[in-house]
Amino acid sequence: MTGPTSLVRTAEQQNRLDFLLDAFARDVPHVVHAAAATTDGLPLAATRSVDENNREQLCASISGVMAVLETSARLMQGGGVINHMTNMDHGSAIFQRARNGLVTFMVLIEEQVDIEQLQFELERLGDRIGETLNPGLRSPVAAVPQARRPS
Repeated sequence: MTGPTSLVRTAEQQNRLDFLLDAFARDVPHVVHAAAATTDGLPLAATRSVDENNREQLCASISGVMAVLETSARLMQGGGVINHMTNMDHGSAIFQRARNGLVTFMVLIEEQVDIEQLQFELERLGDRIGETLNPGLRSPVAAVPQARRPS
């Protein structure tokens, strides 16, 4: 199986992913919580502020929200969903798919923020997560001598 669900992360990669989200929440003003999920709802990472017991359910809901938004956008011939903001009693939730299309983020913010700046920072975060998950190019395989055919 290929795709995000087949990703096997080492403990080092998982620590790096969690660190990236924590750094994002620390460095971007007004971010309270952040989580990253595969497009099919598997948890990739979350800030320490997200309750460990709720991570799987949260990531499944992130994926579900994006699926509903993208289906609605397609039905209305609006193209792909870039991001979505939901205003709540205690802040706003921003949903955004990474440029690679494999990761979806949800960020809870306390106040109104510059959405374009937040979107830019989420794109940068998506690129960093993609680099962490991608094992990179392998060294070239030495040429294997071809067997000679009998003449």
